[in-house]
Amino acid sequence: MEKINFEKELNKEQLKAVYHGEGPAFVLSGAGTGKTRVLTYRIIYLLDKGIPPDRILALTFTNKAADEMKERIRYLIPEKIKGIWMGTFHSVGLRILREKREFLNLPENFVVYDREDSKRILKDILPEEESPRVWIEKISKIRQEIYYPDEYEMQIVKKYVDTLRKNRAVDFDDLLILLLQLFKNKKIREYYQNKFLHILVDEYQDTSFIQYRILKILSKKHKNLFIVGDEDQSIYAFRGARVENVFDILKDFPDIKIYRLEKNYRSNEVILKAANEVIKNNRERIGKTLYTEKRKGDRIRIIECENEREEAENVYEIIKNYEPKDTLILYRTNAQSRAIEEVFNIKGVPYQIVGALKFFERREIKDFISYLKFLINPYDYVSFERLIQAPRRGIGEVYLKKIREAGEKKEISILDSLNDENLLKEFPQKVRKEIKKLYELFIDLRGKLYSSTCLDISKEIYERVNFISHLKRISTDNFNFQVRFQNIEELFASMREFVLREENPDLMNYLQNIQVRVDEDNFNKDFILLMTVHNAKGLESKIVIITGMEEGLFPHYLSLKNEKEIEEERRLFYVGLTRAKEKIFLLYSKERWRRGIRESVPSRFLYELPEDCVIWEKKEREFKEDKIFRRGDRVYHPFWGEGIILEVADGKARINFFKRGYVTLVLRKVQGLKKIYYNE
Repeated sequence: MEKINFEKELNKEQLKAVYHGEGPAFVLSGAGTGKTRVLTYRIIYLLDKGIPPDRILALTFTNKAADEMKERIRYLIPEKIKGIWMGTFHSVGLRILREKREFLNLPENFVVYDREDSKRILKDILPEEESPRVWIEKISKIRQEIYYPDEYEMQIVKKYVDTLRKNRAVDFDDLLILLLQLFKNKKIREYYQNKFLHILVDEYQDTSFIQYRILKILSKKHKNLFIVGDEDQSIYAFRGARVENVFDILKDFPDIKIYRLEKNYRSNEVILKAANEVIKNNRERIGKTLYTEKRKGDRIRIIECENEREEAENVYEIIKNYEPKDTLILYRTNAQSRAIEEVFNIKGVPYQIVGALKFFERREIKDFISYLKFLINPYDYVSFERLIQAPRRGIGEVYLKKIREAGEKKEISILDSLNDENLLKEFPQKVRKEIKKLYELFIDLRGKLYSSTCLDISKEIYERVNFISHLKRISTDNFNFQVRFQNIEELFASMREFVLREENPDLMNYLQNIQVRVDEDNFNKDFILLMTVHNAKGLESKIVIITGMEEGLFPHYLSLKNEKEIEEERRLFYVGLTRAKEKIFLLYSKERWRRGIRESVPSRFLYELPEDCVIWEKKEREFKEDKIFRRGDRVYHPFWGEGIILEVADGKARINFFKRGYVTLVLRKVQGLKKIYYNE
């Protein structure tokens, strides 16, 4: 086979990295700079230099990435691919555990349990009122030493692990935890340290603490650690990724050689300048500046919208001008898809949610809507079976079966069965009490069906059934709870919009309005793609639209008090920008119902974009002198710029100026403060 010409296949930056000699190397690979190409050719270079395939370990973060790299190498040098250790941390961990299982007293035929298998174990261990799903996440964090448990939690963990072993099984976390345990054996540790002459790591910025410890152990002897990553794209802290690993490796390997890949093959000059300027505001970075040979390109359009409905309408107006395959719609949280989905369904736009369920298919939304459906149709046993567990009421399958059979026997509705005295006599006092409360709720609400709006009825259900307790129970942690809580608030926001725009905003009409088309499971290039920015990592598109560019949304409100978390939010914005090849549209709303707050403030990140790279499309406005200022007023000051009044008290106004932040002004003394009035 013809010898590979590295100089022809790689640019100068890539070539230097691929030709790296002995010792540790960090390839700082910016977005769109060809990191996979560098990793592939580095492996080919090592094989070409005579390194035996079985002495090379290449670690990736997905099996798909490993498979793609194998295919590239197989295409270029098919005779040398066999023997390379290539895969995810977990798959390599499993391979080593199988090889050395006897040192951990693992049986020859041990199996790996997935999450559903683990849930079945936990159902037998946990009290009935506790959620296996919540405990899976908690146990994982405890075993990885991310979360420190109390005595009760440790007992649950012990029972869980003991049951795993009794069943001759390991779980997903065991593949790394047991690997570390195995490396405590000096003989085994030195065997693998000697074996792997070269270790290569993809997406290094996404490594967890336990993965970093494994890398340090394996590379201790030869120190030929070749890592490829980008601290500016470290966005998975919620999954355990540590951006600190990027800086720790510089301390632990002081002689590490850094190679910067800065030539971007994806985006135009405007996009890269904007992305570079934004990410420079982060302190936690090694630093690099992306450049391109592509022409300058169009300016980024920042579009101001009245509310999320108008934002969704604007998104539709933008996408009309482009092919679906060329367009990517991004947002910070899954709940934001709701308004876009509603508009797309009305307009008949085919779309696909990537990496998440559609809004009305999410568990907490389906659970809540089951109340509304049953209220409309008290014969709907499927909805009743769902709502009876949201929240749990101690009414299990046996009682549910009796309720259903009673209704069928007497040919009455499920709701009427709940008032059947003969039936209720068979139930314990606690169950009778819960059934009576539920019956009274639905009887009360059925009397209001056509005199109250869908929003009023929903609020009453939410309060009377203590639905928030259900959200807490089904959430894995506080972050997960906040996501579910936001989704319910987004549901209520859709009802508010419905009430404002419909002549007859009752519950029946609302339920008919929210019927969502079910997309095919397989990807269709004719569909518009919608996803969170997190899910867009690794993708690219000619046109990128990012919605919800507001303080408290992007950056997320949970990060606002922590500079470290603000930096991760900024990295996330940087990732969003660098998905685009040609054009970017950034949208924000002046009003958005979120956590009980209606007013919205443009994201700080919008003001970090260089002025010569953006066109800001704001509503037409007038600036008027007015001595009476109220909470929620939009204002302008010649020095501070535009802002929103958050509070007025004792002759003072606390104002969030979009560019400057929070300022408190004495109204009788301040000069030049004017109200902004919008001309619609």
